[in-house]
Amino acid sequence: MRIKEKNYKNIYWFLSTIFHPVFVPVLLVLTCVPHTDPFHNLLIEKKILFFFLFFFLNTFLPCFFVFILYKKNLISDIELKNKRERILPLSFTFLCLIVIFFVTKQFFLFNSIITTIILGYLLITIASLLISLFWKVSLHMLCVGGALSAIGNNTISYNKSYLMFYLFLFISLILGYSRLKQNAHNKKQVVLGFLLGFVLMLFVFSY
Repeated sequence: MRIKEKNYKNIYWFLSTIFHPVFVPVLLVLTCVPHTDPFHNLLIEKKILFFFLFFFLNTFLPCFFVFILYKKNLISDIELKNKRERILPLSFTFLCLIVIFFVTKQFFLFNSIITTIILGYLLITIASLLISLFWKVSLHMLCVGGALSAIGNNTISYNKSYLMFYLFLFISLILGYSRLKQNAHNKKQVVLGFLLGFVLMLFVFSY
């Protein structure tokens, strides 16, 4: 029985790691962008450079910053369980997203899907910062909710199959369940996080 429980915990940890807030935007860009204009017409070297920069700024630098904060004893754990300890990492992530946005301008027009996604996550990050001042919300669910909203809009805009939308919907459900089973959040923090992320990204795509 203990072995089975341990296996479940490993699965919950794996899901929470793979669909961590620093990885979800990368997965979203890889899902939505490759076959859309103007990205589709770029040289392969430029495509590789863009994905490298996006991963470096969106994922590597924020993770490295959290690691430094932890080593300097400025945060108590790298999972940022304390809502107050989220302020510095989220602020740094916001700055990284600003850089990504201006870097993206060198590759794409303002009305490209990538710039819209980045603006959506900028808005989600601002909301996360404000909420973290007085409450704790699931950052995992904020990001995956935003991703599902973006995929839905992309599916409708480009008349694509709904397979990817349903796949991310399923991922959202099992991720929310995993966060609950890990006792990382309560139901309200998970559900409201998902809904807020979904609505904020929908708002950006609508305008």
